[in-house]
Parts: sequence; structure tokens; C-alpha cells
Amino acid sequence: MMSAVERQKKSRRPTSLVSVRKAGLRQINYYWTKQEELSITAEELSAAGVDGNDTYLRLEVIEPLKTANKKLKKHGFELIVKDGYRSPELYHLAHRKRTARWGKEATERLLNMERMPHASGLVVDVNLVDLQTGKEVKMRDPKDDDQGAQFIGFYKDRTDVRSQEFERRQDLLIGTMLSVGFELGVKREFWHFELKPVAQQAGSSQLA
Repeated sequence: MMSAVERQKKSRRPTSLVSVRKAGLRQINYYWTKQEELSITAEELSAAGVDGNDTYLRLEVIEPLKTANKKLKKHGFELIVKDGYRSPELYHLAHRKRTARWGKEATERLLNMERMPHASGLVVDVNLVDLQTGKEVKMRDPKDDDQGAQFIGFYKDRTDVRSQEFERRQDLLIGTMLSVGFELGVKREFWHFELKPVAQQAGSSQLA
């Protein structure tokens, strides 16, 4: 039987990470749920550090997420964490599989292979869940993705009701996450947030 240390080494998951599920937050592991769509096997995921439908983050990310969740509940939503820590091995696996599925250009519009920000354990991809239905809400129309709907401000100047609701939901999510110490990632996706360094957070609060 493998020891806890041996299992940790095999998983390629740093010991500094904690389970988002065990912390009491709603979550999934994005790539675990995409096995069929991206033709990823459980064995490939395990070799890259993913052994099930659980997401992990560094401990300091958990309390800001809980605070954001409390704020969102006042608006009728709950936060769901859809991706957290990714090992470098998972980044390379995802790049290979996404490129095979959608092509290199489309893949690299979103997947940052230079910084690999999720490997820090301080980065989350999140969405909103409707408290009444218990289901994730739509934040964009996938048909708009080729035009850039994954990035902030895409629906800003559109006047139809559906587009305005997408923009309202994105603004609520972004505003809430920024208010608890996160910042948008460099690619400016509306779902991707990185926890600011503590020193930077302190400087921002002093200026506020």
C-alpha cells in the first residue's frame, strides 16, 4: 500500500494545496468533466495530477472565495469554482488535446502556455449558479466565441435584452471577485481570476 507521501508524489500535486470541495465551496474539475469532449483518458489525467472531479487551491485563496460567495448570494447566485491548480503536465496535456480539437490558434487565445498561471495554485476559473434552480447560468452565447465573447466587454455596447443580461452577470461576477482581492488575468477572460499578492492588496486598501 502506498504511503501518503508516495501518493502525493504520484499525483504531482503540491502539499500546500487544499480541496475546494472540503472547504465547503461548490466546485468541479474542468478537465475531469471534459474527458469525452477532449478525448482525454482518466489515466492521462492521473499522470498529470488529476485523480477525480476535485479542484485544489492554495489555502490563502479559500477565504476570499468564501467572501465572494456570501456577496453573490445576496444577488441570488452562488459561486462555482470550475478550475484551480493545474500542474505543468496538465497544461501540456490540455494544450495537446485542445489543439487537436479546436486548432492551435483557438487554443492559444485562451491557454497561457508561457505563464501557466494556474500552476501557482492562486488562480481560479469561476461561474455563477442560480440559487433557485441550482444550475449554472449562461454568461455568453458560445456562438459568439469566434468573435471574442470569452473576453470582458464583448456585450457592453449591445442593446438587445439577452446581451445586456450577459453583461450584467459578467459585471456582477467581476466586480465581486475584484472586491475581495482578485484581479483579472492577462488574457481578460471574464471567468479567470488571480489572487493579488498580499503586499499589493495592502497597497490597494490604503489607497481606497
